[in-house]
Amino acid sequence: MAYDWNIGWNWLNEMPEVGYQGWLSGMPWQQQNYWSNQYGDIYNRYIGQLAQSVMKGGDPTQTWMDYLQGMDVNKLYGESSPSKRGERPWAFNPTRRWLVY
Repeated sequence: MAYDWNIGWNWLNEMPEVGYQGWLSGMPWQQQNYWSNQYGDIYNRYIGQLAQSVMKGGDPTQTWMDYLQGMDVNKLYGESSPSKRGERPWAFNPTRRWLVY
């Protein structure tokens, strides 16, 4: 018996947190760390997009996984501030006192 991939895809759409974690798994660890803290914001954007579609008289047809697949994560990640991305360049710069002694 062949596996019906639509069942799995529907499951990922019905359980957005599971689909989100699966989406994260294909990213480099730095981006995984950043995006793991952005779930609520991303999901709210998705819901807002569906609401906009309905308010314009359309049907909310875009699925959660299609929304995630369509995001330009590299662009959004690059546009965020270094502190939001969890980068701490100062952590590798010792104070002068430690260099002198």
